[in-house]
Amino acid sequence: MADKKNGDGGSSHSLRNMGVASSQEAIFVFAVGLLLSLNSGYINGLCLSGLLTNQGSLEQAVSSVTGTYTRAGLSLAEGDIWNFGLDLGLIFCFILGSTVSGFMNPKAIPHKLVPSYGPTFLFGSLCMIASSIAAAVAPGTRALYYFAAMANGVQNGMSSTYTANLIRTSHLTGTSTDIGLIFGQMLRGHWKNYWKFKVLIGLAISFWVGSLISFYLASEFLSMSLCFSAALFLLIGMTHVMFVALTQHVSFFQATFGTWQWDKVLGHIAKGLNDGTAIGDLTPEQIDQVFDSMDVDKSGDIQAHELIDALEKLGMKVTEDVVESMIAVVDVNGDGSVDRDEFHTLVKMTATRARKKKEKMRATFRYTTTAVTDPMESSESITKSEGTKGTKKKECDRSGKV
Repeated sequence: MADKKNGDGGSSHSLRNMGVASSQEAIFVFAVGLLLSLNSGYINGLCLSGLLTNQGSLEQAVSSVTGTYTRAGLSLAEGDIWNFGLDLGLIFCFILGSTVSGFMNPKAIPHKLVPSYGPTFLFGSLCMIASSIAAAVAPGTRALYYFAAMANGVQNGMSSTYTANLIRTSHLTGTSTDIGLIFGQMLRGHWKNYWKFKVLIGLAISFWVGSLISFYLASEFLSMSLCFSAALFLLIGMTHVMFVALTQHVSFFQATFGTWQWDKVLGHIAKGLNDGTAIGDLTPEQIDQVFDSMDVDKSGDIQAHELIDALEKLGMKVTEDVVESMIAVVDVNGDGSVDRDEFHTLVKMTATRARKKKEKMRATFRYTTTAVTDPMESSESITKSEGTKGTKKKECDRSGKV
């Protein structure tokens, strides 16, 4: 019973123990995982239903490729070149979707939301839009299944990366295996993974519900039912950006591109070098001075350990994961470090945003000051304006009488 008590925490609490940063993020990730699993079951149900056109459609699974590999071998053995080509295409598109996920998140860190997840969800949405268009324009072709398989590869790649393979949303083979293993352990009195059991059960139910919903929507909307999946992808992507913006107290732009951490760092460094001068007032020579101060080994690149050392000297304590995610934001050439050109571009972007923010604050302050400190002037202006309107009205009346 002691083991059960220790393992019987809430899902969000247990995800935090797994490495998720906060309860808010744990709840958000769990909710997104359920939605992704539902979406995958929905897509798979649509493609298996045969109801995407009035004339019927190919009944083909797209959420996993285990059976597809087997069928590809059987089709080749039987000389069925058409089905062999279909299976190879599905496998390729699923892998391509995962490849895109990895390409857009090259240095994703498990259990840490990164800004690039939002655009990746947008790509998944585009895949489902393309699938819907293909179903409407060319219902007898394979294209709709290829795009649907690619969308599943994208979302499974993201969920697997974030959760270190705990949440796999597009197929249930591994999920069902883990459910059975953990249930067997629980029968023997070992409840340590009970929290994971609840997460996996939730994913399985969500996938099943998505399949159930797909039948009714496909029967009603035919190929247009694929658009609901595209909308859900887009909603999840936008929700991710808004979640980052709200929890990190940053702008929509910063949440999308992940630059808020650099803004804080550069602001601290600028004050140290310029006696309180803002980042926007740094000259190119001073930017080089900042870069050189951080490039300790004079290699021409700022490495992760150099950035950590520089921040510690400023009194800013950050983890290696945070530093790696900061570097990934500006690492255009993908070499794992920040070179001089990338650093200059970053500082200019930060300075531009800081300048615009300051101008907006000044404009707001001027308006507020005028309204509060000089109410008589505002009242007189309104009175004069009303008086002018009244005079003009009288003149018009006289003109009308004449």
